[in-house]
Amino acid sequence: GAAMRAQALGGIAAFKVKTPGPAAPIETLSGGNVQRAVLARELGAINDDVPRLLIVANPCFGLDFQATAEIHARLRAARDGGAGVLLVSEDLDELLALASRLVVLAHGEAALECATAGANRPGGRPGRDATLWNAGAGGRMKTIEARPYAYAFDPAHTAVVMIDMQRDFLEPGGFGAMLGNDVTPLQRIVPACRALLALARAQGLHVIHTQEAHDAQLADCPPAKKARGQLACGIGDAGPLGRVLVAGEPGAGFVPELQPQSGDTVLRKPGKGAFHATALDAILHAQGITHLLIAGVTTEVCVQSTMREANDRGYECLLVQDCAASYFPAFHDAVVEMVVAQGGIVGWAAPLAAVQAAFDEAAQAA
Repeated sequence: GAAMRAQALGGIAAFKVKTPGPAAPIETLSGGNVQRAVLARELGAINDDVPRLLIVANPCFGLDFQATAEIHARLRAARDGGAGVLLVSEDLDELLALASRLVVLAHGEAALECATAGANRPGGRPGRDATLWNAGAGGRMKTIEARPYAYAFDPAHTAVVMIDMQRDFLEPGGFGAMLGNDVTPLQRIVPACRALLALARAQGLHVIHTQEAHDAQLADCPPAKKARGQLACGIGDAGPLGRVLVAGEPGAGFVPELQPQSGDTVLRKPGKGAFHATALDAILHAQGITHLLIAGVTTEVCVQSTMREANDRGYECLLVQDCAASYFPAFHDAVVEMVVAQGGIVGWAAPLAAVQAAFDEAAQAA
């Protein structure tokens, strides 16, 4: 009746909804005006039921700057008015602007939780104002003698990314061996990788383990990936170490010497690169990570894919070259040269000894 029409007109005016009239079907409105209309309804402008809990998913997706600013202001007003607001968003800038706490979800689980204030990186996104921020870091900065030139980093904003050191790739009977590869070159780097992880934990660096593995239904495995090679025993099939590259199976687990420890992050990935279809970028941003020390297997596939993905996202990456390996040593050597070519077009490379020396020199200077 008249009261409902008056409330609708009040919501239209308060939330600046552009509509032919209060009786217009909502599907006739533009995206931004749909968002405004929904917020008007949920925030009590069209009724008197002011919410105690508001769940909002991607509220500004596809909207212009003005509409985004208006909706953000409404959400802040609801929060300041005592409503609990749960914001689900893929826009990290939006989350940092509105949220008091961040929870990163990956594969249906909370991979990281932290206060938003602790997630604000002094230099912004990786690479932005990095020089100015690094210059202000003072004595925290460490330097690794690397190729093509020295690699400077702050341990507080650096993570070791250990890629796919799994039984399926390193042990006889695993997927790598079933492909006809000699797993010995990969096994040789285990002691160096173990030393790198010990150094990282002792120095307070973040540690991230990636694990190439699919869910039991292979819902996250593209048919083309499973079919590749026309293998008698491929991804998802039963092998000597259980179903190949399936999460929870023995072969998908990490080798005994490199088991994750408390405080480490374990990231399951369905592809070669660690950023594809994962929450890795969000996790790194939330932890304030700008620099990555990358290790693992295989150098020319998952390691290189991850390093290139990280480079494109603005992270400063160093390949710890004797903590990475390939079934084909020549491929490993070629990747190292590609990484450092043209002034470090993908990043830096250095042996483990150079990484250790950077911390030894810092300890002596202290």
